[in-house]
Amino acid sequence: MLFLSFSTLIAIGLVIHFSVDRVFWPIALMVHLSINLIFSFVFAALQTYFKHTVWQSVVLINITAVLLTALHAMFYLQTIDWNAVSEGPQQLSLLQQVIHSDMALWIVYVLPLLVVMLIAAIKKYRYSLTKN
Repeated sequence: MLFLSFSTLIAIGLVIHFSVDRVFWPIALMVHLSINLIFSFVFAALQTYFKHTVWQSVVLINITAVLLTALHAMFYLQTIDWNAVSEGPQQLSLLQQVIHSDMALWIVYVLPLLVVMLIAAIKKYRYSLTKN
């Protein structure tokens, strides 16, 4: 949770630095912290239910935090000529489309949850093979 909070602070710092007005950052902070809190509760519940180790939790949370930080950094640091894109002579690359997609942030949050369930399914399958 601490590393997720640190990635949230980096994202909010980028929002503050690159925003035109300074009013948006408290709203963005509350939204990010709320999403991180919900994600942490769901992730902890899944980890407890599937009896995973602390090491797996730490690795998955750190990967999630690094992906969130990279996503936010690329979103704000990448320069795009939106006039040329809207007029048609320039198209967004696949990376730019993913970064500016509404679903990119949610995919980063859902990915570790899917990995947790995949690890549990693999453990269950291995256990069923050794039991037979």
